[in-house]
Amino acid sequence: MKNYLSLGLFTCIIAISNQSFSQSCENGKDPFSGESTQIFDYKKHTIYYENKSSNYKLELNLDYNGELNVRIPAGAEIQIKFDNGDILKLNTVIEATPKSQVFASGYGASVMTKYAYIFKLDETSLNKLATSKADLIRYPDAKGGYIDYEVKGARGAKYVNTLQKGAKCMLENK
Repeated sequence: MKNYLSLGLFTCIIAISNQSFSQSCENGKDPFSGESTQIFDYKKHTIYYENKSSNYKLELNLDYNGELNVRIPAGAEIQIKFDNGDILKLNTVIEATPKSQVFASGYGASVMTKYAYIFKLDETSLNKLATSKADLIRYPDAKGGYIDYEVKGARGAKYVNTLQKGAKCMLENK
């Protein structure tokens, strides 16, 4: 009986977690301007697309190990290399500021810093994101230079599939 109770509790926790971290593609109206909007949100802005009157925005939130107190200026470049060899270059439209958090577990604590990179997209870039699979993402290292994120494993595949799904959402609901 105790095992069934534990299994039931575990299943409920997983179901709630999946629901709260799921991705969604929603249509609505801006409450102030009345403009039609489309939003795709995955894990509370980890990957976030927005379309207001054909003005497309992409927000990528990327994590770094440790506490970082460096601002990344507007115009910083992220490059996405696709499996067909094409490269998409995106430049941020606003400065990315650090947001550090401490995560504790039974084994100790760690600090992660998150940066939100925000880009304006044109339909050509959106089409590329919707139709091609990324296999390498290069983004700024807050300590200087760049970090290459090679897409591999289940976690990488989920990230790339979600990036692609969000772009498709924008194109299908414009």
